[in-house]
Amino acid sequence: MQKKHLQDVAEIFSGYLFKEVLKNDEDGEIMVIQLKNVNDDGEITLNNLFKVSLDNVSERLYLRKNDIIFKSKSTSHSSAIIPEVTGKIIASSHYLTVRITEDSVLPEYLLWYLQQDFTQDYFMKKAGRRLIRLINKKVLGELEVKIPSIAHQEQIVQLNDLFRKEKKLTLKLLKKKEQMIYGIFLKLLGEDSGK
Repeated sequence: MQKKHLQDVAEIFSGYLFKEVLKNDEDGEIMVIQLKNVNDDGEITLNNLFKVSLDNVSERLYLRKNDIIFKSKSTSHSSAIIPEVTGKIIASSHYLTVRITEDSVLPEYLLWYLQQDFTQDYFMKKAGRRLIRLINKKVLGELEVKIPSIAHQEQIVQLNDLFRKEKKLTLKLLKKKEQMIYGIFLKLLGEDSGK
């Protein structure tokens, strides 16, 4: 198994810095991913992105399939992988973009690695105990990444996907059960008040 710094297997760069408060422009041709568009589980919501009109955007800032965006200025340092998209999309400056440059690392594996507790502990130590923690490009780039074989990376990704699906289903079932139990409580309370 190899160990490499993230900066040795990926290009890392900041998102676009807006000089003013971001406002939605329905006629804009560039979509912007903001903090609210990525949840703590790394799920990205692309259907409600703000649109802007800009003419000074560097070509490399346009997100591509399998780019990973990392919340660098946030209360949590979650990441998300960019799916196949149509149109121009950029990330706000709250994100660092990680674009893999080596074939030895799968994007899905790197996303999993960034979300693990041991990696989050590294970020916590580097950022300190502030409410809004900042992880800069240097700190992210110096993260040591364990790189197993592609076959093992694929196994980790598959197992993680199965676990996440099971977790979602379990949470759904618990919510349904909670609603059912709450209904029974209300029924019992209603019967008592009728006596």
